[in-house]
Amino acid sequence: MSLYWIIVATVNLVLGVAAGWYLRQWLEPEFPLPSVPRSQDVPQPETSPEESPSSAETSAAEVDAPAPAAAAQETAVTQEKEQEAIPSPGAESSPTDGGDALAQQVADRFQAASSQEELVLCTTSILDEQSRHFLQQLAQAEELATELLQAPSPEPLQQVLETLEGAGRQWLAVQQQVLERMRAHGSAVDSDKIEHLEHMLLDQAAQIETAWNNLRMVSAGEDPAARAQRLQRELKALIRRLHGLLEQTASVALDAFVPQVLEVPDAEKLLTDCFTGLPTRIGLCHLVDQWRLEDPHSMRQASVVLVGVDQMSTWNEQLGTRLGDWLLQTLAQAFPQAIRQNRGFDRVGYYGGDRFLIFLGDASPHNASVVAERIRQSVEEGEFLAPSGPVALRVSCGVAECLPGDSFQATCLRAEETLQHAKEHGRNCTAVHDGTQIGVVQSPPLKLVAWSFQYAAEDAAQEPVSATAS
Repeated sequence: MSLYWIIVATVNLVLGVAAGWYLRQWLEPEFPLPSVPRSQDVPQPETSPEESPSSAETSAAEVDAPAPAAAAQETAVTQEKEQEAIPSPGAESSPTDGGDALAQQVADRFQAASSQEELVLCTTSILDEQSRHFLQQLAQAEELATELLQAPSPEPLQQVLETLEGAGRQWLAVQQQVLERMRAHGSAVDSDKIEHLEHMLLDQAAQIETAWNNLRMVSAGEDPAARAQRLQRELKALIRRLHGLLEQTASVALDAFVPQVLEVPDAEKLLTDCFTGLPTRIGLCHLVDQWRLEDPHSMRQASVVLVGVDQMSTWNEQLGTRLGDWLLQTLAQAFPQAIRQNRGFDRVGYYGGDRFLIFLGDASPHNASVVAERIRQSVEEGEFLAPSGPVALRVSCGVAECLPGDSFQATCLRAEETLQHAKEHGRNCTAVHDGTQIGVVQSPPLKLVAWSFQYAAEDAAQEPVSATAS
């Protein structure tokens, strides 16, 4: 009986090896998406299209082996199409173009970190910048995938896949480089935050590799419309994962923040969000610390309002990521108009994802709830015009008092709990945490801000039209 099972196992092994070899020969020429190397050497990001052809182009050239002149002409045309399809959003604003330049910049910034707090903040700052860079590329690719759903065509679809491969490989290379630098500089300290960041990066790399594997398994003979749909699904999944990474890095950075870190180079990048132009969580924490210097005994009241866009994921699904980002940037312009401009210590910051945090100095929870309701009702009555028509935008608000002895992080956690309560009780409402319990407030009649925004091209001004109305 044992000999029988040995024979069966041997036959199955031979058949499995043969099937794996066949699948590789069949799939690899169509979708040559090599994995990121796992070696200990620090990998360098892809060079820009102006410097050399992408890896996808090189693979295609090796397979087809055209004549030198024809190959050069084909490569130039492909590069031009890729640049038109998904231009690098960091070309004008990001200093990280080019593998050598990025490697040197990362090395210099890590070298300046002399404590574990500085090391964590350096890591999260670089990840935030590069995540935003990759997110813009994914948003542009998502728009092209949507267009391909209307007029499916295999050639443009393959170009999008190849360009995405280059962008993904560069992002994974950045992750690997940051991970190696973090390990090298963090070896002398025992930090749970560094270990947490390491797990985050490894998890992100595995998820992105899974997405590429899913795209690799799309048969070249499949209907172009079906391929475009699958591409769009994978893009949306990648965008959600990157937003998750941004949220986690923001939380880790806030936990590691100490005022002394602001003395390191590039500290301004920690304080201001490049996406909205508003203070980051760390920027707000720094502002609150400054305000508290004037009140060392915590005698003055202060409150925070955490504003979250209702069903933001649905708007991203319906309108696309680019228009979803426009809605958030529009709110970042609008919210400062709803707070005290020339008196008091009121500040609006970007909390991350679809949320904004407002700090209100010398304000009780009741006064803060009035500000929250003014914002909520103004958004409800406001006009947000997308190309497809009006967007019925709604927000929920969570109000929490800054209790004596509270850290900024503790106040933010209570505000998150309160915002979640508002969303669980119908959305489009304001909930208040008085230190012991949470309740939803009634909607009082208020003087609102009339907001009107219309989506325009990226290079066009998007100034809000605002006024007060009864």
